[in-house]
Amino acid sequence: MTLNGSEALRLARVMAWMAVLVLALPSCDPSATGGAEGDDDDSSNDGDDVGDDDSEGDDDDSAAGDDDVAGDDDDSAPVGCGVCDGDRSITSVADLKAAAACEQIGGDLTVTLEADGEVDLGELGCLQSVEGELGIIDNEGLASLMGLEALTAVGGDLRIRGNQGLTSLAGLESLASVGGSVTVSWNQDLADLQGLSALASVGDSIDVSVNGALADLVGFDGLVTLPGDLTVSRNNGLEHMSGLQSLTSIGGDLEVHDNPNLLDMTGLAAVATISGDLTVSWNGALVSIAGLAAVSSVGVDLDIYRNAVLEDLNGLGAIVSVAADMRIRENSALLHLDHLESLDTVGSDLTVGINSVLNSIDGLLSISSLGGGLRIHDNGGLCQSDAEAVAAQIPAKIEAQVQDNSGGCL
Repeated sequence: MTLNGSEALRLARVMAWMAVLVLALPSCDPSATGGAEGDDDDSSNDGDDVGDDDSEGDDDDSAAGDDDVAGDDDDSAPVGCGVCDGDRSITSVADLKAAAACEQIGGDLTVTLEADGEVDLGELGCLQSVEGELGIIDNEGLASLMGLEALTAVGGDLRIRGNQGLTSLAGLESLASVGGSVTVSWNQDLADLQGLSALASVGDSIDVSVNGALADLVGFDGLVTLPGDLTVSRNNGLEHMSGLQSLTSIGGDLEVHDNPNLLDMTGLAAVATISGDLTVSWNGALVSIAGLAAVSSVGVDLDIYRNAVLEDLNGLGAIVSVAADMRIRENSALLHLDHLESLDTVGSDLTVGINSVLNSIDGLLSISSLGGGLRIHDNGGLCQSDAEAVAAQIPAKIEAQVQDNSGGCL
């Protein structure tokens, strides 16, 4: 067929546009860059790795070359952090992986890993809050809490107990609040509490007990008030109470007992109010309680006993009142009670007994009100007649018992 000039021109233009369209279509050549879906491959058979994140030539179709547990890291099947309802119990690595996407756990989380060898909590990187209790309990192979760096809040109790290989609480540096109590106990290799340095609020009590390698309490620096009890007991390596310098009030009991190497109460210097009991006992190396110098009142009982080398009560000089019983007994090195000069009221019974070398109780003469009985007995360095003279000046509601004080009289 013969075309005239205008027809030939139109045909040439059509052929040129078709060529442009063909060049614009995606290539079907497996060696070409880019996939049909506009991402950087849809097939592990793809021949390029440009823009990919694995050696499979793929970043969304194969778990082998991906960077998350679901075998996916793009929008073809998104995996993210979200809410996990109810309680979670983690006893195996498989349980850890199953909780990997939990940003918030609606109930309790208990970690008691039974795996052989060393384990870690790296799979829990999403976790920001636990609405209930968090228990990390009896994990022999757990050396670290790394993996919990995103955790900011626990609604219930925090219990870290019986983790024999745990050396620090590193990994909890973002934890700011615990709605219940904090218990750190029976972790024999735990050397410090510094992982708790962001903790600013505890809803109930703190118990730090039976941590053999713990030398101080640094890590609780952010706490200003504590609604419940503070118990520090049976920590064989504990030498100082440093780490509590911001704490001003304790809503429950302060109990410091059975810490054989504790030297002083340094760290408690800002505590002015104890609403429950104040107990300092069985601390064999304790030479000073001067760290308690700001305490002005004790809400229930005051007990100072079985502190073998404590020579005086310097540190109790600001106490004006003890609401219930007061007992000072079996302190074998205690010489006198001179630092009780501000004490005005004891709500119930007052006992001073079995202090082997105690030679003066004149510090009790400031008491103007004693709601119960007075008993002064078996103090080896105290003159019986001196004890009777002091007792006669204290207005007790029950007749005083002053007996068996066997010290020499001048």
